[in-house]
Amino acid sequence: MSGMIETIERLSKTQEGRTNVPVEVLYYRIERLKENFVAAGDEKNAKKAAQLLEKLYKKEFTVAFCGHFSAGKSSMINTLMGSQVLPSSPIPTSANVVSIKTGKKSARIFLKNSEPVDFGSDYDVSQLKKYAVDGDEVETIELYHPSNLLGETISIMDTPGIDSTDDAHKVSTESSLHLSDAVLYVMDYNHVQSEVNFRFTKTLKDRGVPVYLVINQIDKHVDFELSFAKYRESVIDAFRHWDIEPDGIYFTSLKDVNHPENEWPALLGKLGELFKEKETLIIPSIMRAAMYLIDEHRKFLHDKHALQREPFERLLEQKTTEENVQEKYALLSGRLASLFEPAEKLESEGKQEVQNILDNAPLIPFSTRELARLFLESRQPGFKVGFLFSGNKTKEEKAKRLHDLYAELSENASAHLEWHIKGLLRTLSEKYGYDDSEYQKRVMEFTVPFSEELLENEVKPGALTGGEAILNYSKDIANAVKNLYRRAALDMLEDAAQAMRRQAETQAESIRQELAAIRELKEAEDELAALGRREAEAEAHLIDMIVNGVPGEEQARPLPAYEQQAAEQVAAPASSTKGIEAKKPVSLMTVKEQSTSSAGYSSAIKKDYKSHRLETAEMLRRSAQSVHDVPGLAGIARAMEQRAERLEKNRFTVALFGAFSAGKSSFANALMGDLILPVSPNPTTAAINKILPPDEQNPHASVRVRLKNHTDITSDVVYSLKVFGIQVDTIEQAIEKTSMLDAGDVHPTAKPHYSFLRAVQKGYREIEAQLGQEIIIGLKEFQEFVAQEHKACFVEWIELYYDCPLTQQGIILVDTPGADSINARHTGVAFEYIKNADAVLFVTYYNHAFSHADREFLIQLGRVKDTFAMDKMFFIVNAADLAHSQEELDGVVDHVVQNLATCGIVRPRIYPVSSQTALLARMGERGKLSDSAAGILRKRLGVGEGEALPPVDEALRFSGLQHFEDEFISFTLEELTQIALNEAFAEVRRAVQTMDDFIVAARQDASLRDRKLREAEQHQEKALKAIRELDATADIQAVEKEIQELVYYVKQRVMLRFSEAFRYSFNPSALQNDGRNIQKALQLGLEELSRFLAFDLAQELRATALRTEKFMAGVGAKLIEKLEARMQIEHFELRAWEPSVYDTPDFADQFPQGTTGELQSALSLFKNPKQFFEQGGQEKMKEALEEKYQVPVQAYVSEGERILREYYLSQFEKEIARVRERACAEVEEHFAGLLAALGMKMDVESLVVRKQQVTKMLSVTMETVNVKEK
Repeated sequence: MSGMIETIERLSKTQEGRTNVPVEVLYYRIERLKENFVAAGDEKNAKKAAQLLEKLYKKEFTVAFCGHFSAGKSSMINTLMGSQVLPSSPIPTSANVVSIKTGKKSARIFLKNSEPVDFGSDYDVSQLKKYAVDGDEVETIELYHPSNLLGETISIMDTPGIDSTDDAHKVSTESSLHLSDAVLYVMDYNHVQSEVNFRFTKTLKDRGVPVYLVINQIDKHVDFELSFAKYRESVIDAFRHWDIEPDGIYFTSLKDVNHPENEWPALLGKLGELFKEKETLIIPSIMRAAMYLIDEHRKFLHDKHALQREPFERLLEQKTTEENVQEKYALLSGRLASLFEPAEKLESEGKQEVQNILDNAPLIPFSTRELARLFLESRQPGFKVGFLFSGNKTKEEKAKRLHDLYAELSENASAHLEWHIKGLLRTLSEKYGYDDSEYQKRVMEFTVPFSEELLENEVKPGALTGGEAILNYSKDIANAVKNLYRRAALDMLEDAAQAMRRQAETQAESIRQELAAIRELKEAEDELAALGRREAEAEAHLIDMIVNGVPGEEQARPLPAYEQQAAEQVAAPASSTKGIEAKKPVSLMTVKEQSTSSAGYSSAIKKDYKSHRLETAEMLRRSAQSVHDVPGLAGIARAMEQRAERLEKNRFTVALFGAFSAGKSSFANALMGDLILPVSPNPTTAAINKILPPDEQNPHASVRVRLKNHTDITSDVVYSLKVFGIQVDTIEQAIEKTSMLDAGDVHPTAKPHYSFLRAVQKGYREIEAQLGQEIIIGLKEFQEFVAQEHKACFVEWIELYYDCPLTQQGIILVDTPGADSINARHTGVAFEYIKNADAVLFVTYYNHAFSHADREFLIQLGRVKDTFAMDKMFFIVNAADLAHSQEELDGVVDHVVQNLATCGIVRPRIYPVSSQTALLARMGERGKLSDSAAGILRKRLGVGEGEALPPVDEALRFSGLQHFEDEFISFTLEELTQIALNEAFAEVRRAVQTMDDFIVAARQDASLRDRKLREAEQHQEKALKAIRELDATADIQAVEKEIQELVYYVKQRVMLRFSEAFRYSFNPSALQNDGRNIQKALQLGLEELSRFLAFDLAQELRATALRTEKFMAGVGAKLIEKLEARMQIEHFELRAWEPSVYDTPDFADQFPQGTTGELQSALSLFKNPKQFFEQGGQEKMKEALEEKYQVPVQAYVSEGERILREYYLSQFEKEIARVRERACAEVEEHFAGLLAALGMKMDVESLVVRKQQVTKMLSVTMETVNVKEK
């Protein structure tokens, strides 16, 4: 209920500016609300929304009478109406809602499973009684009766008693209260202070419904027991104790109308006021009712997920002790992290301190500089000493001056470097607990010898003896000595750190085993804690629709006037309920859905790129066949075969991202030209939907579904429960725990997790036996697996094989987990698609602000955008047809561009489109539009009823999709295909060039061939030796250094976002004194903050991984160049560096254990919402937490650096080994062919013919693929 309170408070705050919404606009919004309910399978609330639409259309004001079955409700209504309209009795007289309206006396009984039953004006009340008590078959009862009190659009609703033992009574009562504009809660004098009354009235007040308490039958009061004043006071106090402030309290008696305390006349007066003000009350009342339906819809989603929580809850119930798993896990993780901290700190602090010593060491004081001057002077041309025997004297003087400078510089180095570094090494080892006698011995013996030669080597040719020259020389020799000391000191530090790490590793292993033993429990708790977030987003979307509006509402037409039938014509009162029907979603399909290929639609694809690739592949195979048995060309032939195979299988992966309701599915359908993907109502669905070209095993319109295995779905639910602080071991426990979650205590960000767990709970039993399987289904079942959340939540991926122009060219469209997916695994999946896809499309809605999830995803795109060789990102602004003018459209696009810039994405390729218009146009081209859909297309295109629709190309241009597709096809098919073809052509040219070299070699005269043969043998040995002796140490160190530098800035960037993360986690909607557990809300906020920061760190490190890969590729390419330079083989090039496709390392979704223990104390800075949000408490807590998070953030970054370093250095070393092996093979093969040619062991004429054949095939293919049109 806390969620309902929140929405009502939000509505109240905006009510002044929102409740003057025009009737037709509110009608439009509720229509959309109903459509959302229908899409989610929530038939109950969809029906209620339809009832609200009817109420709004009729502008019918309703007062509901609720309360005890024996409190006199029916009697009170009969008194109001002036005659017996309802049967009355001290026992329940109705199990159904009865609506009473003014008109000619008549009745209609609406049955659940058959046609309504009508009664004319001569019916007797007793005839209604059997229907009134039949709650199984009867849905509602409508009565029409003449009345002086009720107006034409006013009705009274009688409800079954809420304290009835029949639960159906309560359901029936609550099922109609959304239609009431005010509630009179009628209680028996003797049964006021019952929990049923308090809970029910509090529920109504929390929903924002005006509630008037009526304490009836006060004639039962006797003064000698208690004064009426005391009784009245006790009633008021009792409701106040429950925090219930009714809109009025009336004490009444229908039996003793003259009772001195009887307020029946006042109650009548209040009803009269309400009836007079109905025009101003009805709009806010309907908006409030819509909010209630949204809250009920959230409960519907919650119920769907009951099974999902069960396994986590069961897992946690299996805990053998009451120990706090989270604390133990954090403690162990902290101990694990701290084991390696001394080594890291010793090394990092040592490096800094060594540098400080070097920077501050005065190696060249004045005296030394003077000796340097004398030394330089002795090296000047013409320097000599004396006149007689000057040669020997000069030589002796030169040696003396060199030695004097050397001796003093050595002494200075010893005093200012050696002593200080020794002290530093000794101090650091003591400070960080490295007690190793051998190391201490090495420290004491630490010295860095250097010779006089160093001083001579630093003399620059032509050096003078002026002041500036002396200063430069002094600086050079000082730096040379410092470099020697730096290298020696850092070697000592590294040795010590490595030894410390080895010592720590032994202890770390036992801790890791303990962590592994409790990790499942911890993850189960965390998964349960995460459940509710998904619901919050769905609820917020619907609330935003009602409060702030929906696209297209400005075009809503005024509702036609409702004309109630005259009283004398009320022969069939129920007909009035059909005054207007809720607008149905327009079907864009013809009655008979066909499963034919959509390949015939108008496409932006003008060339048959696939045939180009296939023809080039055929040319490669034929060329390979021509040369495969030529000595020295077998490797090239194999390479051509491999490239041919890649071209034949060449697929272009296009990853489609976007926020929920951005029109992602609609956009994909427009690209395919048909209604294939259902518009899923589930923002939580996290399956990967792939649309692929059909093949022999998978015909057109067939679908493969891979269901998550038991481990993965368990991991997902455990993760979601963790968000709620609930730990479980099994999915059965999780489902059980899900049932126990209180939606009112769910942090807003946890609602999606809550929704997800409810979906699992609902669908688990049905799908349990199929977990881990791959099933083949048709299009109809496919739509269920996408659109029905209790099925979608179990799907790992779906492959739809569909024939259309896109897939015919080898394009695979991947509809990825949404930006707002709740599962941490899916963040990694999304990143892999960003990294490896040939193109990335992000779809946003025309007037849709980026959600938090959208922004996080786009920030990640911004981080990695510059690591790609080509800009492969396309941004779509969908539903652009909502724009009223070009100026407005330009403004929206500019706004999106600005928002993208805040995410680090500048100069984006952005395309405003109307995917619906494009889809309609393509379906219309193939005759698949219904009349209503054609009408929509006409309206979109501004074409009159009698006019012909424009050509599809014109409609596509109008929709904006044509412009997008032109550029998209140019990039994906044209540019990428051209790159692939150029690489293939280069492979063939390589073969032609090699054959040409062999032919030239073979046709030389014998003596030249003999000489070249010997030289070739020598060149081969030299080249192989160069490869074997290749020292890549510096290259590996360069990669390591790059990782260190990249990671260094991660922490700073993440902490720059701390304020944003804090505001997101501790927001007013989550921290209100509305009955929820505020301490639990604070705890959930802290956990959300940790998740935010850990998520951001993980995203930063993923981006760092991609930058590292790019750097490695650059280093690898230079390594190849270095090899070629050393080998110096004429007319020979090694194959380019081709790095493997690396799997991005996994990064945790939480901080290392033991690093977050200090965070909890900061929560004590929260006193109450007012102090927190209005009196500076928020800033104080933020500052405290920002300081405390330094430790876990640094621990996370350090661990991330270790993961990156270990993974990528290992991969890089393997790559280098592969390059060595491949280079040796290429060299050996090349020389085998060359030696065969020089040794006349090759059929030269045959080789000439083969060369001519391959050259011709290359020429013909290049010409064909450049000109052939589809």
